[in-house]
Amino acid sequence: MSFELEEQDNLNFIELAYKISLVDGTCSREEYGLLVKYQQELGIDYFPDTHSIDELVEYFSKRDKKAQKTIWLQLYSLIKADQHLEDQENSIISKIKSSFTLSSEDFNKITQAVDNLNEAYLKLYEAIE
Repeated sequence: MSFELEEQDNLNFIELAYKISLVDGTCSREEYGLLVKYQQELGIDYFPDTHSIDELVEYFSKRDKKAQKTIWLQLYSLIKADQHLEDQENSIISKIKSSFTLSSEDFNKITQAVDNLNEAYLKLYEAIE
């Protein structure tokens, strides 16, 4: 993951990712592992708590398309990390898709790429067990 975002974007991203990881009531081991990786790459050692999920989604909806694609890639990867998609997560996905300025094609390309990568990892782990 290589972020090319501004410092405030990075802080808002970490906060949004953390809040999304807890939206279903628990942060799985897989989700927490990704959060820690995001923190390390961004040089942030805490989880800010300054905005609501709605405010953070709205913030990113005003960023350029490249930033939105990067944010969607990382958030969708986080949401899918535990291989479970809860109603609350589906609600956030819908909120992001209706707020961001990305096309359906942009969302679908990124979503499919993440799903394909996750499937490849599962096959790899099965092969070495």
